[in-house]
Amino acid sequence: MRELVKGYALALRDLAREAGTASELERDARGVAELCERFVQLAVALDDRAADVDRRQGVLHDLVGERVSSLALRLFDAVVAWEVVGEVVHSLEELPELVASDMVLEGPGDFATIGRVIGYARAIFEDLGARDELEPVLHELRGVAQVLERDRALQRVLSGFEGTREARLAIIGDLFGPRVSVRTTWILRAAVATSSVRPIGRVVDRLLELAARQLSLRVATVRTARSLRDDEADAVRTHLERLVGQRVEVEWVVDESVIGGIVAIVGDRLWDQSVRRQLDDARRLVSA
Repeated sequence: MRELVKGYALALRDLAREAGTASELERDARGVAELCERFVQLAVALDDRAADVDRRQGVLHDLVGERVSSLALRLFDAVVAWEVVGEVVHSLEELPELVASDMVLEGPGDFATIGRVIGYARAIFEDLGARDELEPVLHELRGVAQVLERDRALQRVLSGFEGTREARLAIIGDLFGPRVSVRTTWILRAAVATSSVRPIGRVVDRLLELAARQLSLRVATVRTARSLRDDEADAVRTHLERLVGQRVEVEWVVDESVIGGIVAIVGDRLWDQSVRRQLDDARRLVSA
């Protein structure tokens, strides 16, 4: 099973448990797995390389669409859309055990990648977006990014360079749990629940980009020598939105090395209007 699919399935499991419908999701997953095992023609249709995604999803919709929960149908659609053709049925057959498991993101002897974290977050963001509740989570993740930017020691621990997985999960609960929503806590737990070392700052940046795309926003990182007043911040945000032609979610970073002015990064585009850059340009001219 692809990592993206596995993370997505684990998130839907958590949503079902919160809603009290976990038994329905497990039942629906078992039912589809049994159908795939019993009917060879169904298995062939779901892994048909000549059929596009819509057609293969339609096979399941026609067969079980009115008999399973909407959450289960979302999960089946994700498997068909994202799994490698030829492995779709195998992944559907793995779902019952996965959605019945209690693991946060990894099981014994199992090593999650960033793809699993992204799959988990994607399911949560879709759920929040459908209920117009995603923007507050985006702001909370931005706050987490700012905390990490200021605390390098915390970055090292949450990235896995020091301590244990259990210690990282405890830090998320103790430090961020009282300050952010349940959904944000779930996502942060998933981000640190992997056994491998992974820079947590980059993971949170990926999550910010994913949430922003769900909201049709662009994420900008703006570095300034001092904290800006509200009117100054609004002016910078408005200017960036004009430059990129899209709403912008800004992550503000105070960086004294900028000296004055701003440095803004949006995607792979850089706007450097800092005093430091001007001084560097002047030095190059003098030394030329």
